[in-house]
Amino acid sequence: MRKNIWYVVALLAVLLGIYAVYFRNPSESVFGNKEDQFSYTDTASIYSIFLADRKGNKIHLQRAGNIWTVNEKYQAMAPNVNDILRVIATQKAMYPIPKIKHNDIVKGLAGSGIKVELYNEHGEQLRVFYMGGVADDNQGSYMLLEGAQHVYVVNMLGFNGYLTPYYSTMIEDWRSRIVFDALPHQIKSVTVLDASDSLASFKLEQTKDSFLLKPLAKKFVATTPMIQGKAKSYLDFFKFVNCEGYLNGLPKLDSLISSAPPKGDIYLELNDNTRQHVRLFWMYMNKRSKNVYKENGKDPLPYDGDRCYAVFNKDADTAIIQLGIFNKITRKAIEFYHR
Repeated sequence: MRKNIWYVVALLAVLLGIYAVYFRNPSESVFGNKEDQFSYTDTASIYSIFLADRKGNKIHLQRAGNIWTVNEKYQAMAPNVNDILRVIATQKAMYPIPKIKHNDIVKGLAGSGIKVELYNEHGEQLRVFYMGGVADDNQGSYMLLEGAQHVYVVNMLGFNGYLTPYYSTMIEDWRSRIVFDALPHQIKSVTVLDASDSLASFKLEQTKDSFLLKPLAKKFVATTPMIQGKAKSYLDFFKFVNCEGYLNGLPKLDSLISSAPPKGDIYLELNDNTRQHVRLFWMYMNKRSKNVYKENGKDPLPYDGDRCYAVFNKDADTAIIQLGIFNKITRKAIEFYHR
């Protein structure tokens, strides 16, 4: 009985030691030196993150207020920025690399590692470290602090996996996929052109107290007043509208789009006179297609029933979009009159 008590006391002492090292003194080195200080807990002071690999890929994430941009050109994808900040705040050195493997790991870092630099609002350097590949057991990633001599396996406590993907140097992993993001009160007008049905095309204008719908086909005849509530609800569909992914840089992209049948156009004008134009093109059925498009839900056409192409940002960007999202915007004029 007395022996069991001593076992319990010893176990409690070990647990208290672990608590003291990892939780009570998170800024202190677990291994007794400053070469394992990979975390930076004060992420609110991080205003700039540089990521660069040996292939020439570079990512610069920069904060301006609550908005992050990527490479001084695009709005960054907020969830991914939040993820890397969370990782930076919580990543810890799990153990140093054994000497027998150390030199090989360092060579790997030199050849294919990612350099990570953190800066504050004033451009002062906060941390610099090198991110390597995955540890042998897929639990953690190799990291080396700049100026340090020893490589560590680094991970987040309780996390099953490795950290390398969070430090991607690919622009598509950071750039926002937003196509439209406007609140109803910001919208001045919406114009929708249907390439296959001119009777469906319309322009919706918002005034101070009401909405005005202008069918763009001369043959269109409305037999009932427009339903104001439908127009008001319709503008809600322009909030946080994303594409599925960009196709920029894809070989023969111009040929792909020029051979695709046009589906229609969307023009969005805001009260500050900002204008957006999105051109839509059908996507032919392909290996990734799961459903065929059916006109009026009945007649099958040789198009993907779930996705199509979009060209926007003054034709600078081409992307894949989901019809389930954009069909809410590409309504037909007659729908604003039917209850």
